[in-house]
Amino acid sequence: MKPTINLKIYDDKDEVIAEFETAHIRWGFIEDVVEINENIKDKSEIEQFKMMGEMVQKLFPSLTNELLRKADYLDVQNCFNQIKNIANRIEGTGSKNV
Repeated sequence: MKPTINLKIYDDKDEVIAEFETAHIRWGFIEDVVEINENIKDKSEIEQFKMMGEMVQKLFPSLTNELLRKADYLDVQNCFNQIKNIANRIEGTGSKNV
């Protein structure tokens, strides 16, 4: 079974109002993840958060900025980490590269 990456969006009462999910990670997307991961450590904290959010939005194209702002920060961080872990498992990549 393929790994599934998901992200829930909440309203003001912590009710789930939207959920994004995929088990298909495109090669071009993995290339973007590797590139971002190489550059993220040199960025300020706010830039790092923005880069993580942008990457999650690339994975889920219908995830608007407004919806992303309603996601739990741990969910966004976990989603980004899942993406990095998938990239790490691709043969030929190592933790120093991704």
